[in-house]
Amino acid sequence: MKKRGAIYLTLAVVFLAAVLLFQNCNGTRFRYADFNISRQQVLTQIEVLSQSTISSLAASSEQPFNDFFDLASQPQARIYYAEAPSSMGDLKTVLPLEYDLLNVDTFPTAAAAYLAVVNYDTGPVAALVITQINSDNTETPIIALSSLQGGTIDDYELNLPVLFDNVTLYLRSEDIIDGSLSDVVQFELVEPYDAATEFNLNLINLVEAN
Repeated sequence: MKKRGAIYLTLAVVFLAAVLLFQNCNGTRFRYADFNISRQQVLTQIEVLSQSTISSLAASSEQPFNDFFDLASQPQARIYYAEAPSSMGDLKTVLPLEYDLLNVDTFPTAAAAYLAVVNYDTGPVAALVITQINSDNTETPIIALSSLQGGTIDDYELNLPVLFDNVTLYLRSEDIIDGSLSDVVQFELVEPYDAATEFNLNLINLVEAN
């Protein structure tokens, strides 16, 4: 795969502590962490990522890949980032997805995740891109998901339907504070089998770029 305009990834992520607190009255979960990550640095890397070829993506990921850049370019977009291995943790801690079930042929040894979220009056929309970090610090897109309609958020949960290979999956987070997504979040990616059963494709952990 050819890359143009690759830059050395110099994002410094300091992840000192993470504490989960549960409110017994309503089950709301809060996640706290000390971190330092620049929005401008992430946006610069996103610009480089936009130059990527997408032959590594499944056909169903091509439009979500473009959706991500449309959302990330909006001033009101909240941008989240993750990198593993890093001081955030190893890959099994930060991005422990079922990669083979998401059409990724080779399990990555290093990866990054970018999430753009915009909360419109009609509801939240979001797009997610996960990349493989190569030995030369370039990035290869391997997964892209977007939810441009049908998303909901309340005081307890953000729920985003995403279409992947003609199957509806759900990105969900309970890291909500005062009706808004927290600045440190954990998402579950699930596939519903029926009204009572879901298959968990595991977790995505991210911090907001400020």
